[in-house]
Amino acid sequence: QGVAELLAARPEAVRRHAARLVAALAVRCADDDADVRKALREALQRAFVPALQEAAAAPFVPLLMASAAAAATHARRGVRVDGMVVAELLLRAYPAAAAGFDGPADEVAGDAEGGGGGGAAALLAAAGERFTASAQGGGAASSGRPAEALAFLGAAEALLGARAADSERIAAGTEAETSGRQWVWGAHGMSEVGLHYWRTPPHA
Repeated sequence: QGVAELLAARPEAVRRHAARLVAALAVRCADDDADVRKALREALQRAFVPALQEAAAAPFVPLLMASAAAAATHARRGVRVDGMVVAELLLRAYPAAAAGFDGPADEVAGDAEGGGGGGAAALLAAAGERFTASAQGGGAASSGRPAEALAFLGAAEALLGARAADSERIAAGTEAETSGRQWVWGAHGMSEVGLHYWRTPPHA
């Protein structure tokens, strides 16, 4: 929380060093220490999101989403819950960039709808399967399941909301899909290829 307060007080530093900050935050999504994961959420919510609008944050959101989605399939319930909480935070703050990122699961599951966003959907589905398997396991750890269920439902609701908003804008003809930079997973990790984002076309 102290780190979050320090960063929140200097939004210009967050913008200037966003790439370095994201790299440091992403690896903490699945940290074994619950306090570290809490500090990550605080830093995102109180410093990163207020300092960067979606257009500026878009190149960095895929790495954070991939890390959150990976945490959401972790063997430890607490890490899974926190991973889904971070995913929901990103989906609500940066809906287009977070819902449309291409994750490593695309290579396995593919993008069945052909409309982008397969990474977010596939990895969230994997988190749901992990949650279902955990819920069927029984045992003393069952006390953590309500929190996990709420976290999963929150992330799923945020993803569906982002998708619905995009569909409504397309149907209304108020936005057009264009291409810029995109970060995708490959054999050697994440690389920059061009980002799909939404923009309002100029008036005729």
